[in-house]
Amino acid sequence: ADVKTEIEMYEHEFEWGAGVNQGVLNDKTLLYNVSRYFNSAVLENEPKWTMYASNPERPKRKIALLNDAGITTIRGHCLVWDRDRRQNDTSVPADLPTLYKDREAMTERIRSHIEEIMTDMGDLITDWDVLNEACNNTAMQDIYGRELIKEWFDMALDYGGDKNLYYNDFMTGGELFELLDEMNELGIIYDGIGIQSHYSSAKDMNDIYDFYQKLASYGKELKVTEYDFATKDEQLRADFTRDIMILAFSVEEFEGFYLWGIKGKNYVCFDDGWNPRPALEQMEDLIYNKWMTKESKRTDENGTANYRGFYGSYKISGVYNGTKKTVYVDCHKGEGNTVYIEMP
Repeated sequence: ADVKTEIEMYEHEFEWGAGVNQGVLNDKTLLYNVSRYFNSAVLENEPKWTMYASNPERPKRKIALLNDAGITTIRGHCLVWDRDRRQNDTSVPADLPTLYKDREAMTERIRSHIEEIMTDMGDLITDWDVLNEACNNTAMQDIYGRELIKEWFDMALDYGGDKNLYYNDFMTGGELFELLDEMNELGIIYDGIGIQSHYSSAKDMNDIYDFYQKLASYGKELKVTEYDFATKDEQLRADFTRDIMILAFSVEEFEGFYLWGIKGKNYVCFDDGWNPRPALEQMEDLIYNKWMTKESKRTDENGTANYRGFYGSYKISGVYNGTKKTVYVDCHKGEGNTVYIEMP
């Protein structure tokens, strides 16, 4: 009894992520700032079909750099994009559209790709966007129907069922919910819904909250996957970024919030010259100040000290008669999070 206890959180369980492009391979400033402000990352292009096929080792090199910098939660974007091929397309290989009228050959081509990349990347990727923007990209669905979506998710389950499998979209209206309803009717097994969140003007937070709550009703994990805000008004960008982060973090079903980039015109952290934007200050204050738990208490007559903190990794210490003992533990959502320290 009467032991002084201290808890100090040093990392979030919640995924605060940044999109990284191939520049991270050569830009030490980019890698430094991603690792300084974030605990997770999404590879913007390298896991896309044609990019991966052209150089399967490049995403692994990026991930190795991120892992060495302390970022081990990596999202892969994306396995299937149901659209016609475009010039310099990163997501649809040249031969795939030629197979659209051949159901068997098309299916085998997609299966082969999903098997290859998910097997090759293995545990390097924790989340996969299995399908991207299927509300308005329906080249194969227009021929064979929504049943294709179940086939694609089943393939992902076959070759990476231990990963978090997501559907990802920018849509916010009825067409998105119609698709999600159809996915449920088809019995599609998946883990989460990715909300891209590209903004060019401020939206009412009450409307966004209602949208999030409607998505939460599907019983899936939620993540903001591609947030950016295109505006010349830096204060507006900062205020909106603060508010939408608070909103997402407050909704129980959310497991992460990812920016689509950190430097440049539409991105919220830095301008083109690596000058910090006001939004970065807001982000840093929330993630590493307001939402970090640090507290001290003395134990009661039963030798117990109860704390209420954010989920994450903690340094926990007990001090008694001049002797200090410290343990490092992870406190996860949905777990009891009881820590025992035996003092002399």
